[in-house]
Amino acid sequence: SGSFDLNEQDSGEAGKPIKYTAYPGEKVILSGSKRIEKSAFTPVTDQAVLNRIISPEARQKVLVADLAGQGITDYGEQSRHGYYLANDLSKVPPMELYVNGQGMTLARWPNQGAVQMDEIIDPGPTRKDPNGEVHTRGGTLSYSYDRPQYWTQADDIWLDGIFGYSWEWSYNKIASIDTAAKTITLRYGEMSGLLKNWYPDFHFAQNLLEEIDMPGEYYIDRHAGKLYFLPNAEFTAANPTIEVTMLKTPMINALNASYIDFSELVM
Repeated sequence: SGSFDLNEQDSGEAGKPIKYTAYPGEKVILSGSKRIEKSAFTPVTDQAVLNRIISPEARQKVLVADLAGQGITDYGEQSRHGYYLANDLSKVPPMELYVNGQGMTLARWPNQGAVQMDEIIDPGPTRKDPNGEVHTRGGTLSYSYDRPQYWTQADDIWLDGIFGYSWEWSYNKIASIDTAAKTITLRYGEMSGLLKNWYPDFHFAQNLLEEIDMPGEYYIDRHAGKLYFLPNAEFTAANPTIEVTMLKTPMINALNASYIDFSELVM
């Protein structure tokens, strides 16, 4: 539940390092997560939730676990990150789901690949604009795909991709969607504004209950404290290890420490 802190007094010496390693023949795992039993997952019966899921097939298979009912109430939150000043607003990564040590996929669309902007309605502020406006409002783009018409009940949608120069990767929140005009307004500005005349832009949408339709996809309802999951092959095995990440600090924190070796540890 906290960092493994190492300081100067924990140091070894040249030729005599302090070693942290697995006992011979044993598998050692350092985990900052909380275990959830497979039995905690049950079929979804809430019709309002089922109606939000686009795929009819997924509605019949999706499961839910009551995290709040198990005393798990801190799920973290999605936050802005990416190139340059975007990281000013970054927070600790939010809760993630692991099954048998493998990270699951936060529900997204499209499932593979990405889509592109249609036209740029407003490029929005840039990193050069005064008063940090790049952190307070975003640009507006139009889209030619039809998927957002199903997202009207979602309130925390994020776009992952490139909206300008190829090195300016961005994780940006959707502030609003106008399904009639087919436009998306971003919550935050891009470092060079929205661009599409230099490099092929691309993005995909994430954190959508509506888009659970592939085995291994999950979504956390932070208001209700519910974890939704479409089982994959690992989950359906006899006794899978199911975990949600909880640690808010570095797993290993070494300050002014030297001559320390870590080996054969799974983190």
